[in-house]
Amino acid sequence: MQRSLEQYPFLLALDHLVGPSRVVTDLIKDLNYFDRTPIVFVARTPHMEDIGTLQPMCAGKKERLELKEFPPPIALEFARREASRTGLWASNLDHVLYQFVEWTNGNPGSIVHMLKMAQSPDYYSGDQIKAHVLYLDYRMGRHD
Repeated sequence: MQRSLEQYPFLLALDHLVGPSRVVTDLIKDLNYFDRTPIVFVARTPHMEDIGTLQPMCAGKKERLELKEFPPPIALEFARREASRTGLWASNLDHVLYQFVEWTNGNPGSIVHMLKMAQSPDYYSGDQIKAHVLYLDYRMGRHD
């Protein structure tokens, strides 16, 4: 893999990082040893706490990229794809996804977390998700 990275210009995106570990750190150092492969880190956590772990690995770089929020149309598409990927369904799903995007200001980690919470039967009434109850629980820290 190192040989391929030395021969061709690639951009490496490490996505869905949750609690980056030493293994990930070593991998990133190996891949970026010669400063030839730009690496984009995306930590999809509710409060972006993992970015602090990743930033020191970019300390010598001229540019840093922190993905904090998606613009609303992209965040909505992201939420739709995540809901589809996880099999989340409700008769009011489109409305709920729009609300999640609005309430989270497009933060992908928060959207993913709220979608995970929405999987719980506690937030269903018939075939609809009780979005406001879910959001209140989310804000009060009543989630896993």
